[in-house]
Amino acid sequence: MGTMAERLRWARGVSGLTTRELAELAGISHAYPTLIETGRRQSVATEITDRLAAIFGTQPAWLVYGAGRRPGKKHLLAAVKAAREAA
Repeated sequence: MGTMAERLRWARGVSGLTTRELAELAGISHAYPTLIETGRRQSVATEITDRLAAIFGTQPAWLVYGAGRRPGKKHLLAAVKAAREAA
């Protein structure tokens, strides 16, 4: 997974979130995750990457740059569950 688009698409797929659900949890427009995942939006504000990373329970550096360990499925599912409960 060499790009943020690939990492976001992977994390969302593993967690079972739709792009709409992810957008709602992150407080962003419904089109925004799709724009990122398709590479049409390559520059993403730090505040938004922080929100997306928090939903998946990972570090923003992993989501943006691929730095560090990729989160496991159990970790992703637990983080998304917590994000849904907090919303």
